Amino acid sequence: NYIQAISDTQTVAAAGYAGHWGWFFPGAVIDLWGLNNRHIAHFGTYQKFGELDSRSDMAYVFSQQPDLVNLDIDPADITGHTCPKVIIESGRSKSFRDALSVKQFRDDYYFVVNAPYLNFRKALFVHRRYLSSLQQRAPSTPELIRVTQTSLFTACPAQF
Repeated sequence: NYIQAISDTQTVAAAGYAGHWGWFFPGAVIDLWGLNNRHIAHFGTYQKFGELDSRSDMAYVFSQQPDLVNLDIDPADITGHTCPKVIIESGRSKSFRDALSVKQFRDDYYFVVNAPYLNFRKALFVHRRYLSSLQQRAPSTPELIRVTQTSLFTACPAQF
């Protein structure tokens, strides 16, 4: 498993459906949707008319500076030239827009272009502090794009 290869018990990840990550991820996990996170469960906000588990607090998540972030966005959409539909149409679009508005996400994260996305169709982001660890552990040389250079920022409407 790619995630196991690039992480250890000291690695912190943020992921939607974090309870699932617990089965194969060796480190600590912040649940983006608040199902397994006390702070988000108490202080996060729901997307009006969104998914039942759309409670989120992306400013809190990124203030924790997770090493890895797994967003429920098709990785192919991030390298494309259009704004991913999930940002506009998803029942969790508020959390995606909130992530884009967080300075730490814009300044400190890179999208891993060549992770083996056939195994998990969710975009993987890495904190800049974790880049050397990723480069040492990854089975192949990681191809990275600064998050602000992805279509999330270059193609999405300015209000995001």
